[in-house]
Amino acid sequence: LGFAVVILVAWLISKSIFGAAGVRRVLYRVPLLGRVFKLSALAEFSQLLALLIEARTPLHEALRLVGGAVRDPNLSEGAYRAARHIENGESFASLRGVIYEFPDELLRIPGWGGNDVTLIESLRVSSEVFALQSEISGRGFVGAITPFSVILAGCIITLTVIGLFLPLVQLLGALS
Repeated sequence: LGFAVVILVAWLISKSIFGAAGVRRVLYRVPLLGRVFKLSALAEFSQLLALLIEARTPLHEALRLVGGAVRDPNLSEGAYRAARHIENGESFASLRGVIYEFPDELLRIPGWGGNDVTLIESLRVSSEVFALQSEISGRGFVGAITPFSVILAGCIITLTVIGLFLPLVQLLGALS
């Protein structure tokens, strides 16, 4: 219970200091679990962007719409910033190192400077790859956490049994 309270307080404080996007960037760095969140957000972002570009939405407008639709505050913030840069005449390929909210996995998708058909197919394939990688990482997380949960349950059961029988042992010692 104390551990859960500490985590909750740390999350609330960090959210008020760094904002939701900053908390998400910190969450990305958590071993095993962070990769699952990051890849699932990238899959959602890529799929939505592919749909909007296929509907002939200009890239800057598509990025704004996707920024408002994705659940990841980090990617949302990055989409809004990227839309402003593209409106100012910069290419998407030049955003590497400028828009730090976009991970390299997203910026390495081929077709950003090319035609829409290439970009749409690249985004769709990347979305599927991100989703599969997220699923595999999630299975790895579950595989890693299972032994720890079994050990924790065993410790709790052992402490409960000791707590129940200790008064009985003390009583038998006092009677003898």
